[in-house]
Amino acid sequence: MGQALQTFTRRATLKTPVIMRGYLTLDALLMAELVTGDVSHLLKRDAQLYYASAAFLVDPLEEKQKASFVASMRPEHHPELRELIAPNTHTPNAPPLLHTHRSRGNVNDVAIGRARRKEAGNILNQYVAHAAAAVEWYATGHAEQVWQVVQDIAFIGKKRSAGYGEIDAWQVIPGHLDGLTDDFGEPLRPVPVERWPTSATLIPSEAAWCAPYWDIRNRTKCYTPEPR
Repeated sequence: MGQALQTFTRRATLKTPVIMRGYLTLDALLMAELVTGDVSHLLKRDAQLYYASAAFLVDPLEEKQKASFVASMRPEHHPELRELIAPNTHTPNAPPLLHTHRSRGNVNDVAIGRARRKEAGNILNQYVAHAAAAVEWYATGHAEQVWQVVQDIAFIGKKRSAGYGEIDAWQVIPGHLDGLTDDFGEPLRPVPVERWPTSATLIPSEAAWCAPYWDIRNRTKCYTPEPR
């Protein structure tokens, strides 16, 4: 007989501000760490819907921090840009360039003009970083086994390589929330409208509700949590 499922709260105390995009549900966090699309051995699941909440900030500061990062567009990763930005070359059979100029006799050098910079130059990505005491998730599953997976996760959220979302410690706290609804009947994660367990006066929005979360086929009208 398997171990009985229990409701629990998983808390990650933070060393640095965290950048969170989307809902960062506990099942998605576990899937990313285990490199799998199925964590039903860790969390309760009912027809693809996990009883695992989105991430919620604990004692966040009201003032948010802006974080900006510059990303370069690489033509080799974007076929539509290859003809726009041909490499500097002296090769006789090189493809024709949109802009050429004579520089030291090299007629095939690219003239870096405004259009080129605009179409394929650097891009400034801006994020909001939240300073908070911790991040919490609520779930139904095997608390101890979940702990074994998350205890080695050192960062969460976006831009981890830049030091955001560093974890100081992981804790498991006994809890009563099942990962779907809170004490006020509000959703703790995206739940499809037709699967909502209570009568609701909430306004639905389109959201991804099951893995893989990036797949547009897994988006539908859901009741979704408010940031808290």
